[in-house]
Amino acid sequence: MPCSQINLTPVSLSAPTPVASTGYTAISGQRLYVCDNPEPLTSATFSTPIITLWDDIVPNSTSVNYRVFIWHHNDTSSTIKYGLTVGNAGGNPVTVSSIKYDTTVTANGGDILTNAGLCLAKALLGQTLTSESTTVTIPSGSVQTVKEFTLAAGQVRGLVMEFTLSSASAMSAKIRTVAGNSTAAILNTHQGAVIGSVSTHPRGTWNYADVQGANATLTLGSGGTSNSISILGDNPSILPGTLANSASFGGIYKCNLTISNTSGSSQTANLYLNPRGGLFVGAVKVGSNPVYGIAKTTTAQSVKIGAFSLANGQSVTVPIQVTTGGGSSTPIAFFVRNA
Repeated sequence: MPCSQINLTPVSLSAPTPVASTGYTAISGQRLYVCDNPEPLTSATFSTPIITLWDDIVPNSTSVNYRVFIWHHNDTSSTIKYGLTVGNAGGNPVTVSSIKYDTTVTANGGDILTNAGLCLAKALLGQTLTSESTTVTIPSGSVQTVKEFTLAAGQVRGLVMEFTLSSASAMSAKIRTVAGNSTAAILNTHQGAVIGSVSTHPRGTWNYADVQGANATLTLGSGGTSNSISILGDNPSILPGTLANSASFGGIYKCNLTISNTSGSSQTANLYLNPRGGLFVGAVKVGSNPVYGIAKTTTAQSVKIGAFSLANGQSVTVPIQVTTGGGSSTPIAFFVRNA
């Protein structure tokens, strides 16, 4: 199962008022493509039977690695279809290889964070996406569907997918998210312009998928609780774009936390994660520990994500990786407290 990682459950514990971590460095090597707008697909959305929800002109290179995040719900009265296509305007075939993905589907009126978003976050951070041995070849002058899915009325579907596009010469290609208002729609027959956006849900493309945040220190003093550092609350957002990806959907935030014990005695320092903007689900990796899911957590709750035995005056630095599966707002804080 792509997301069999254990979920950590929250406890009633809020963080001290945090200080925002500032600054980050883009990690190159993978292009991020996000399509979450319009989030609800209604009958009015389909101005034609098949529409383009987002597209990206592939960089003029012989090989490009992509990570794709797509999230939509079906507010029509019938089953629809959406998928990802690649059009090749170059002189040599384009190959889509190393395809890995996870997709989740659930009733839109239910707990979509837990039932859809959480699994995507765990599979992405844990790299337990389903791998496909097949490749897709797009001849010169043609469009092929890489992956497509149906979506029943009243359901929401999320998708995280990674793949590599390559060709013998610099590519002239375009990726599209295409949706059809019926299951009979042949998605690769459509090459229309992107439809208009609705509200502020993100869609865009970035030259990086992950970021390295600024180093931070959490100091456990005599009061038994450290200071608090918040991340993913940058303004502008960590992943600014056409419609800003303020939630950093599909992205992984990495940073190094130094935990310092100045309490005057040996302590076991418990490291906690606390949402700052409302409900949150996601996944986290601390040091060499396994990837864990973060079950749905409120601002009045925190999740213990690690524990460290420290003598007085001792410090330890641990790398942190975190990704979100959805929430009311994304900023999260880290703090430590004695056990």
